[in-house]
Amino acid sequence: MIEMPEENEKKGTAPKLEFQMDYQNVKCIISEDFDAEFQAFLEEKENEDAPVQKVYCYTPDEEARQMPFCVTAAADWTVGKKYYTNRQGIESYQCILTTGGCGYVETEGKVYTCSPGSLLLVDCYKPHLYRTAPSDYWEYKHIHFTAPGGQKVVDRCIGFLEYSGNAAYYFDSILNEFTKIDRDSCFIFSNLVSALLTEIIVLQSRQKKANSHSELLENAAVYLQEHYSENINISEFAKNRYISPYYFIRLFKESFGMSPYNYLVNYRISRAKEKLIRNGSVEEVAKSCGFSDVNNFFRVFKKYTGTTPNKFRDQYYQNDDEYLK
Repeated sequence: MIEMPEENEKKGTAPKLEFQMDYQNVKCIISEDFDAEFQAFLEEKENEDAPVQKVYCYTPDEEARQMPFCVTAAADWTVGKKYYTNRQGIESYQCILTTGGCGYVETEGKVYTCSPGSLLLVDCYKPHLYRTAPSDYWEYKHIHFTAPGGQKVVDRCIGFLEYSGNAAYYFDSILNEFTKIDRDSCFIFSNLVSALLTEIIVLQSRQKKANSHSELLENAAVYLQEHYSENINISEFAKNRYISPYYFIRLFKESFGMSPYNYLVNYRISRAKEKLIRNGSVEEVAKSCGFSDVNNFFRVFKKYTGTTPNKFRDQYYQNDDEYLK
């Protein structure tokens, strides 16, 4: 049920909406007066035929409350640009899958930007706030559930993911189950939530590895730059960081588009060019840039630049002389 503000309500007073649900009265406060666009949106929300406004509630019986996870509500809806909900807390967890627009969720001192494809698990027992981004709408699916026998799993899943993986399948399956509730639904709900949380744990693990790999690769690039004049063993570098050399080289190539060896050689050649321009002798440049000897320097330099160190320097100063004429 949606209660509209009284017509004689004083101008400037924020109107209120109340969605009466089996498990909780949720107050949605709109920060400004309704405009025509949002008024039309609310009227559409009242229409049972509106395709995106699906809200389901479930009052679990004793058997359902014994499940590891117990779904109490689910929805697939769109809210307008002035949507704002501030809760002091309700007895459930909420998983939110954003499918369109943009919304913000604030909880425990953090603000999460929910864009399409993102997934957020909120501890609704604690104060939390939802709102749409300015001049935008927010389209999302969400599930409310409790965890009588799965508290440790939920605790591990609380948080935000930019990528939702296969989570949409579990949301759709839960929403579909609401259309045919029977005595087995509590088992199906629990299994689907369990699968959804497993998906979240897998995604979190992959994201954590990706972040740790990102830091490792950045540190590797800095190391190569700072020690380019030394004899660097890529395999030893990887082993000292408890990662297989083969896997490290593959990750490095995926991130930088070249192997660590080619990255190092390119960096050495670039520094050698700078030193040749400053009139350093070929022998000094070769030694200071990590090449084993002059012959090795000539061979590698020509392979990567198409010319010899001497010709590169002569060409540079020839062009410089022409510029100064």
